[in-house]
Amino acid sequence: SIHFVGGNDEGSEAKVRGMTVQAIFGDELTLLPKSFINQCFGRMSSGVMRAWFTTNPDSPAHWFYTSYIMNPDLNINTYEFKLTDNPSLSDKYKKQIESIFKGADYDRFILGKWIADTNSMIIPEFLMKHEKLVKEMVRPKYCHKLVAMDVGFRDLTFVVFGYYDFAKATVVIEDELVF
Repeated sequence: SIHFVGGNDEGSEAKVRGMTVQAIFGDELTLLPKSFINQCFGRMSSGVMRAWFTTNPDSPAHWFYTSYIMNPDLNINTYEFKLTDNPSLSDKYKKQIESIFKGADYDRFILGKWIADTNSMIIPEFLMKHEKLVKEMVRPKYCHKLVAMDVGFRDLTFVVFGYYDFAKATVVIEDELVF
């Protein structure tokens, strides 16, 4: 039998709990809750045991990209397509859609890239000047240690570790965690 189940919120995982499925088909994966997708994968215990998803890419920090696509222990095939690869769309329509999106949205929705959105970054220059911003530092003897946390009730939770260097009058970020 075939079941159609919507994964509209974190409670959606209860809709598939207890099922045994052979295959999963899903659309707009990056908009689905992690608990729902994890429960779907946990239900594939016999038969074909395959999953197919379509989606527009999101940030490289997205939970599916980090937990599944970039996980070397999983056997995952990904296929990337650009808007222009779709033969069922007219050239006029493709040009119209291409003209709507700019910046990170263009790279995601038109070019199909997993990229960080520089409009929502605290330090957007980080992507362009990574070599200058990241370097090994020795913590000075006299400093004030700092920990800052942004509890992400709807988004990711970030924790930043650093110190204030009194001699240089500078804040140095040593490490970060993302949950």
